Amino acid sequence: MMRLSVALLLATAIAGCLSASLPQKEEQNVEMKPLRKIMIHGRPIHGLVPTPVEENKPENKAATTPAYYTQKLDHFDNTTQRTFQQRYWYNPAYLKSGGPIFLMLGGEGPASSSWITTDSLYFDTMAKKYNAAMFELEHRYYGQTRPTSDQSTSNLKWLSSRQAVEDTAAFIRAMNSVHQWTNPKWIVFGGSYSGALAAWMRQNYPDIVAGAVASSGPVFAKLDFLGDLCPAFGDAMPSDKDIQNFYDTVMGNFMYTVQYSQDNVAYFANELTIPAVCAKMTANNGNSNVQKLADVNTFVGGFFGGGCTGTSYNDFIKGMQSTSFNSPYADSRSWVWQTCTEFGYFQSTDQTNNIFGSTVPVSFYVDQCTAIYGSQFNQQTISQSVDSTDAFYGGRDNYKSCCREVCKTRDN
Repeated sequence: MMRLSVALLLATAIAGCLSASLPQKEEQNVEMKPLRKIMIHGRPIHGLVPTPVEENKPENKAATTPAYYTQKLDHFDNTTQRTFQQRYWYNPAYLKSGGPIFLMLGGEGPASSSWITTDSLYFDTMAKKYNAAMFELEHRYYGQTRPTSDQSTSNLKWLSSRQAVEDTAAFIRAMNSVHQWTNPKWIVFGGSYSGALAAWMRQNYPDIVAGAVASSGPVFAKLDFLGDLCPAFGDAMPSDKDIQNFYDTVMGNFMYTVQYSQDNVAYFANELTIPAVCAKMTANNGNSNVQKLADVNTFVGGFFGGGCTGTSYNDFIKGMQSTSFNSPYADSRSWVWQTCTEFGYFQSTDQTNNIFGSTVPVSFYVDQCTAIYGSQFNQQTISQSVDSTDAFYGGRDNYKSCCREVCKTRDN
């Protein structure tokens, strides 16, 4: 009780510092929304892999029109014949006879043709160098790939990485047939969650995937993954969950910066970086540590058009409970479902080795799973699901894939 009281006093002080209007800044590639949470269960509002700036060169425009592949809804139940339309893009501009096929895997957000039409990206540069065709495949339940009418709990049962891996395998085989390619060398690419998908594709389907580029792919699932003036908490006394929600939001500024610092995409390259945030936290300007946290919040929030820092836990849960694909929380609802049923990846302060102490326990994220999807989701069931994921893929220590030359040496 004493710890929560101290947390409330500090949170109230921080919230007061954050109540001033945030500066406005033109945002690239991210829908302008009032600042509420830029990180939800470790996922930024634009997805874990930011969309690059598209150059829109004339020679690239033919590849910006999406196509659709008729995908099976359930790859593990032969009695289910339902299908859905999976969105993808294709650019054969660099393909020459015998060249490989590059496939960028979509993750927990809308996919974009930018990945296969922006000449300056490493993905496109490598495709040009090796005479490769390029594909981008959107993940089921994200963006415009909507297998079901809504995101009710009963309809989300077909959302999993295992289904996504099978989607990719089916797509590759179908494209081989459509384009009449014989023994093509498919290389799958991905970052963060989609990086794990790329690694799992190489591991599970070495017969059709020659290689994978898995940038920061978390193949090891883990429950706890180490304008206007705004009122601090409204008129009512904040609940414990409101306080935890507030700290989770403030902590997200640091998670977000560390995740993308100096990535060569938009403002991450030179503006929103670890050195920039550290400079605000260590500035010798007479500001208190609380005010410096507020300075960081103002700085990061400026990249999202400003707005109020969200404090209401109930408002957040209400938004996440919406089952409509047209909800602004739609992609976040899909991602949080995957954390609650497969991965965990929760980023709590239970280990206490951080500047926020023990203000946001892992139970805060477990309780979200229960509140959003139902009472059948609790710490025991989530832990069992995380263990099942690691057992299925091999986790960090038993990942089985390797390049063909290394595999031959190992097996001999």
